[in-house]
Amino acid sequence: MPFSETVKALLDASTDLTNVVGDKKYPLIAGQSTEKPYVVWQLSMTPTNAKPEDVCQYNYQVTMHCAHDNYDGAHEMSEIIRNHLDGNFANQEIAGNTIQVIDFEAMREGFIEGWDEFLVSDTYLIKVNT
Repeated sequence: MPFSETVKALLDASTDLTNVVGDKKYPLIAGQSTEKPYVVWQLSMTPTNAKPEDVCQYNYQVTMHCAHDNYDGAHEMSEIIRNHLDGNFANQEIAGNTIQVIDFEAMREGFIEGWDEFLVSDTYLIKVNT
């Protein structure tokens, strides 16, 4: 199962986030006609153990982009996700992946002119055992 499905399941588990964005949670890109607010994520993966006899661990770096039509709204979405994910879900199976740890790593903010869109982008390290 693609890890993006695990990310989606993690986000869907937050009723606070769903109350803000509904089902507007997307891997990589949201369509240009998508109304704000919404969340888009991107990820990269590094395997940390290649020995076949050992449990394989993958480190996913996941960046959540919180898009909103105002600055405070983007930061509120970011805080909802951070409170939901950071330090939670250890040793739980989510959409076929066993989460070892989720750690918040960094935050960036920005504004996209022409779309009048405020972004807060949070990066998490998610370690997964398979």
